[in-house]
Amino acid sequence: IANDPAFGPAFMHRAAARCRLNRPEGSVEDQMEAMRLGAVQADELQQEMARAGYYKGRIDGVFGPGSRKALARWTEAGCPSK
Repeated sequence: IANDPAFGPAFMHRAAARCRLNRPEGSVEDQMEAMRLGAVQADELQQEMARAGYYKGRIDGVFGPGSRKALARWTEAGCPSK
């Protein structure tokens, strides 16, 4: 990230590491930046959170307040997958 702050996949990797290290605030920030950089699409993240049971809304690719709240809960739980 220090060498190339526009490399979105690095933010996703760091977000995953922060989830495992119980650092949800940083993980959420990194996931949002990865989305902004196009490394992950909002609907993909919604689907992942829905599979884990944290997102109940429509899978529509619109990352609004409901998606952000689900992302916060999901990361606080360590970004579990099913």
